[in-house]
Amino acid sequence: MRATFMGRPGACPAHLRRAGRGAATQADEKTSSKVLTVQDSPAVAPDASVMFLPRTFRWTITDRSGKQLFEINTTADTAMLYGLASGYAGGYCWEGSYNGKPENERGYIEYIDQRG
Repeated sequence: MRATFMGRPGACPAHLRRAGRGAATQADEKTSSKVLTVQDSPAVAPDASVMFLPRTFRWTITDRSGKQLFEINTTADTAMLYGLASGYAGGYCWEGSYNGKPENERGYIEYIDQRG
């Protein structure tokens, strides 16, 4: 997901950690994410901030030449738990492709949306 500060892009890192396949890699390529649907009810944090959490989202990584390296379509399938900085963390199942090969696995998301 994309982070901003004072209306300017901050960070949108992609960390790929694959069980049993070596160390994590950070993709410094073009990353894109889009929340496709949100959960039925908004989450209310202890500080009373309200946030609609993703139910489904898409995440892609494209290299500098425009070749798609990674694309996943996800469905959140665990409770999203409140954590630090008014954010939430949860798990999801995904299907998609990695370097053009179809795959499906599990993932984890840390999500904060303070746009109001």
